[in-house]
Amino acid sequence: MRLLLVLMLIAGSAADERDDLLQMCNGKYPAQPCPGYWYRLDGQRCMSAFRTYAPFDVAEMYCKRAGGHLVSINNLSDYNQVLCLLLRDMYRRNEYWIGAKRSQGKFSWVSGSGPLTFTKWAPGQPDNQQQQDCVVMNYGSWGAWKNVACSENRLIVCERRG
Repeated sequence: MRLLLVLMLIAGSAADERDDLLQMCNGKYPAQPCPGYWYRLDGQRCMSAFRTYAPFDVAEMYCKRAGGHLVSINNLSDYNQVLCLLLRDMYRRNEYWIGAKRSQGKFSWVSGSGPLTFTKWAPGQPDNQQQQDCVVMNYGSWGAWKNVACSENRLIVCERRG
């Protein structure tokens, strides 16, 4: 009985977190359509979430075929726009690939926009485990980043010019 109560409290707090974030999204970051099933990320880029699971390199190829790259998050506004897209896309907090990858000990964006100057790492991340060179969003809580093995399958969020 106690376990059931604890599980109900955890589920309730997760739903409350999502509801609070959605309220922020609807007020400050409303969805602004781009052509197709894409949404405005900033003045020059559009973004879209795809319900396809793939390893990191396959996900990046998927985004390239769609005319872009895995999403780059360069500031708090970008972060909030991507977070709001993911909140609207699925009710569950799934992990999505973002375009950050470690090379020679440093994380940078696969789009070519340079090293990470803005981050939202989960507590204890990046944990610098060997073979964990790619980054997912929504680890442990909405929006938190974690480095994981690039071979793992995750959902995809892409960006493209538009």
